[in-house]
Formats: sequence, structure tokens, C-alpha cells
Amino acid sequence: MAENPLQTIIDEDLELFNLLQDSYKLAFAEGKISVKYKILIVMSLDAAHGAVDGVKALAKQAIRQVQQKKR
Repeated sequence: MAENPLQTIIDEDLELFNLLQDSYKLAFAEGKISVKYKILIVMSLDAAHGAVDGVKALAKQAIRQVQQKKR
């Protein structure tokens, strides 16, 4: 899937997309629960719902997060 899955929202309601982006930034901010663990929690929810593409994307994010921490 090359196209952004949120492209329809961007095209139809940019204000909603911006609110979604703000929510994402808030949810995945560093805090008492590290970003790495937040990503793994969301990945497990996608896996439970059979969202294969979501699991793949989140696994890549988790790997990048671990690699960034090692630097």
C-alpha cells in the first residue's frame, strides 16, 4: 500500500486529520510508559484484530525506537 491510508481524511477534512495527528503525538509522547512499550501495546491490539499491515508497520516503529535508544 503506497498511498497514505489517511489520505481520504486529509482530502476531505484537514481539520480532523490535524486533530488525529495531535492525538497521536500526545499518545506516543515519552512518559511513565516508554514509547517502545506504547508501540508494542498498540501492535498487540492490531494483532488481536488481525490487522497484519498494522502489525508490520508498528513492528518497524518499535525496532526504530530501540535503535534510536542505542545511539
